[in-house]
Amino acid sequence: MGKGFSWWFLNNSRASTVAILRAQDSLARKLDQDVDPVRCPDCGWLQADMVRHLRRGRCRWLQWAALLPAVLTLAVLMIHTADAKGEDAVSDGTFLTVAASAVAYAACALLLRMFLVARYAPNDVDLSKAVPIPGAPLALPDVDLPPPAPDAEHEYPR
Repeated sequence: MGKGFSWWFLNNSRASTVAILRAQDSLARKLDQDVDPVRCPDCGWLQADMVRHLRRGRCRWLQWAALLPAVLTLAVLMIHTADAKGEDAVSDGTFLTVAASAVAYAACALLLRMFLVARYAPNDVDLSKAVPIPGAPLALPDVDLPPPAPDAEHEYPR
């Protein structure tokens, strides 16, 4: 999707042209850089960039499971410490203990994600029992298709 801008609607045609050019550039960049993980129809392997793409999305929920509780714990603790007066105040030792526990929890969850991602090897599967990759198109082996019949009525516009 491209965006164009025209001050006080003085040059709308230029803004429209700029929006179209930006959309075309964005599409070209996505088509050039994006990866669809599709197994080779001959050997069943995935290329290295496809494996990286699959690993990047693996166990992504662990990032949120690590950071969200830690940030919420620290925020609640800081608010409680700032609002508390007298004997209800949290001591410095308790504050540091809870803060260190929240950071340690987040670090353990992130390390667990790194470990699980590093162990994920989509090429180490028995290809006779391999399940398709969710959301990925299936690769088809080379099949001899008959040539299309020449028919002037069904030509596609270029």
